[in-house]
Amino acid sequence: MVNSTYSNVLLTHSRQLLSFAVNATAGMQLYQKAVPQIADIYASSSYYDDLALASIFLGIADSSATYLQLAKTYWDKGALSQGDIALTWDDKHSAIPVLMVEALTSSSSLSSAQDVNVWKTTAEKMLDQIVAADGPGRLTSGGLLYFDGSSDAASLNPALNSAMLLIKYANLATTDSKSKDYLTFAKLQLDYVLGSNPMNMPYVVGINPNSPQNPHSAPASGGSDIGNINTSPMQEAYVLYGAVVGGPDKNDNFWDERRDWVQTEVALDYNAPLLTLVAWKVATDGNDPFYTRLQEGAYAANRPDGTSRPCSNPDVYCPNNDPYSFSQSEQIAVGVILGLGAVAILLMGLWLTYEWQKSMKKGE
Repeated sequence: MVNSTYSNVLLTHSRQLLSFAVNATAGMQLYQKAVPQIADIYASSSYYDDLALASIFLGIADSSATYLQLAKTYWDKGALSQGDIALTWDDKHSAIPVLMVEALTSSSSLSSAQDVNVWKTTAEKMLDQIVAADGPGRLTSGGLLYFDGSSDAASLNPALNSAMLLIKYANLATTDSKSKDYLTFAKLQLDYVLGSNPMNMPYVVGINPNSPQNPHSAPASGGSDIGNINTSPMQEAYVLYGAVVGGPDKNDNFWDERRDWVQTEVALDYNAPLLTLVAWKVATDGNDPFYTRLQEGAYAANRPDGTSRPCSNPDVYCPNNDPYSFSQSEQIAVGVILGLGAVAILLMGLWLTYEWQKSMKKGE
């Protein structure tokens, strides 16, 4: 069911927002420059990736070569080809070549707008690097794609987003071998998140007795004593069904501790790609997800020793792990800003899922 009237309203606002950003009277500036209060919490590294993505989405929606050229302008101006290939809430440039190839191959009116082979080379160079897992992303001993730095807080974020790009691009790959490799690697990441990992932990709340019991979420916990997050209340008041937690450390260890937002916080930017990946699995694989094989108590039998992850207390300075030395007030701010900053990836995930479903229907 399509509501074309509402669709046109959204498109109009999208065009207006991009025009506002591009033509800002005071010039474009990083968010923390405009709002200095957030500089020490979740500063942005660039806005060029956001502008390029917005231009591509509008290029696809309007079949506009002009918007695609604008995306290319920001790709070059921001030197985005030199960025980190880990797709996160802050750095989304790795999605740009994938979406550009999709745009150029989706419509005859756009096919000659730019050289699709140049973008394919760029996309596959990045995706091949992800699959090779020999730097900057590497596999943990349990099989999770891990980027030092980008994966240190919410390790499932880059892994799930990378897997999303792989399945989205696979049918556009230049060779069948690449396509197969991309899908195989994406499945490895999805299976890991759904329980095929050393912890026997499906990192999605509420889907299995071994799922996380202590997501870092104020609405779910029902508690109000920030000084005793882990024990107030002892059991969370509500089950946050379907929420993906941050994930394990680089050694595949996970403590399921409510205070430890690095491992247990939930956020849109790693829930969004799971939607795309699960839709893909349902459409292409008749087998049940891995967590259906796990017996109750499987995680408890593999939980690492100790009451919490080293350096998990945000109020205690940890000299070996500076990113985790947040104060309680900063901890709250992180939760709020992470959710807001992830809206772009959520929309991208929904868009990719929608476009993928359309392509499946065309192929039927």
